[in-house]
Amino acid sequence: MIEWIHQQLEQRTREQQLRALRSYHHLIDFCSNDYLGLRRNNLLEANIHKLLIEWNQISYGSGGSRLISGQHHYHDHVEENIASHHGVESALLFDNGYMANHGLLTALGHRGMQWILDAHCHASLMVSAHQSQANGVFKFRHNDLNDLELKLQRSPYSSVVVIESVYSMDGDLSPVDDILTLCARYDAHLIIDEAHAFGWHGPHQTGGEYHDPHQNILARIMTYGKGGGCHGASILSSKLVRDFLINYCRPFIYSTATAPHLVAAIQSAYNYILAHPEGGHTLMSHVNYWQETMADSSTSASPIQIVRTPLARAVAQKMEDAGLGIKAILPPTVASGDECVRICLHSFQTREDMDLCIHILKKTL
Repeated sequence: MIEWIHQQLEQRTREQQLRALRSYHHLIDFCSNDYLGLRRNNLLEANIHKLLIEWNQISYGSGGSRLISGQHHYHDHVEENIASHHGVESALLFDNGYMANHGLLTALGHRGMQWILDAHCHASLMVSAHQSQANGVFKFRHNDLNDLELKLQRSPYSSVVVIESVYSMDGDLSPVDDILTLCARYDAHLIIDEAHAFGWHGPHQTGGEYHDPHQNILARIMTYGKGGGCHGASILSSKLVRDFLINYCRPFIYSTATAPHLVAAIQSAYNYILAHPEGGHTLMSHVNYWQETMADSSTSASPIQIVRTPLARAVAQKMEDAGLGIKAILPPTVASGDECVRICLHSFQTREDMDLCIHILKKTL
């Protein structure tokens, strides 16, 4: 086993794909998912402590799984608030987005159904779909409605389509309404991962809003470690699906319940974003400026800007040399030939920071 581990790491090294942990906190942030800067926001931290006092919670832990000893009043309170805000019947908290995605798809995947995922869905969704008991796992070309319809037409089983509302490695948005139309036409259900939408997208800047109870949305996953500036996730669904997950979702059943500080952080993220919409407005003004200035390059309508180039590694190094924290996205995270520089815009960036980044990009590419 040890020899095999050595071989795997040596192969990554030969291919120049060896990952390593590095800190970028000394650089101007163009690489984190902290779109609104909430992880460093003093008002958010103050609200967390205020809630913990109101809830009479001084412990760091919850005490156990929610089905044993970890269920507390603050779980119900915040889940009810989340569900009410998003206009759904219920919400269920998880400690992170990967755990929520994995738990949802492995619990729901069963014989007699199949998954149809956008080809650019996050690894957590792809892996979880394959680890479920579904009869099949299929991918349709990214945001390609014609290819999705072909997959739905050919399906001998009940289908559940899985998409992201905002794609983390593309920065583009999913045509959710058109996909819902196809799902209704072929009696399929839809799951939407909203990880990168929370904090800036939708009428309340907390993800897209779909309030029509007749739509074929089986579940939506909200992740708070990005625009929410904290950690954790919730699955938005009907009460029926929530009850099912409480009974069949192993990551939920066998994990220690979400701790009070994290639950308070999630509630505080909602409180802050709803009370301070100016953060999202500033962020979108940065997005608009980027689109205008980089019109001759790859741009998106989201804070995630992707520039595909075989020089991605060199570009990222030049950025770092200039004091900018920007990551090159390389295989195996993306397919060979899809190397790119991933630039994340934030509400706290200055126009001077953006101009420096744009100057280096234009000079290098």
